[in-house]
Amino acid sequence: MTQALTSFLSTANTDGPFTGSETVQLMRYLLGDDVADLLGLPAGSLPTAMISLLKIVGTWQAMQYIPVVTRAYQSQFADYKKHNGASILEAA
Repeated sequence: MTQALTSFLSTANTDGPFTGSETVQLMRYLLGDDVADLLGLPAGSLPTAMISLLKIVGTWQAMQYIPVVTRAYQSQFADYKKHNGASILEAA
């Protein structure tokens, strides 16, 4: 099954940002060598520049979520303070 997938990716991926063989090597990189060996993916390596680019893009995407998470936290904390503050004042 893996051979059919890698064969398909090697021939069908003509207009994407990666060639077919780069796509297979990207799969190997993302899965790790142990899983890739288990699946029978061919050995090879991605160019260092491509790995660096993937890390930069991943970091940039992660940074985009920080404001959203911060706003959600601040909203929930404000609700918590409002509810718990009211019950603390009622108890006193």
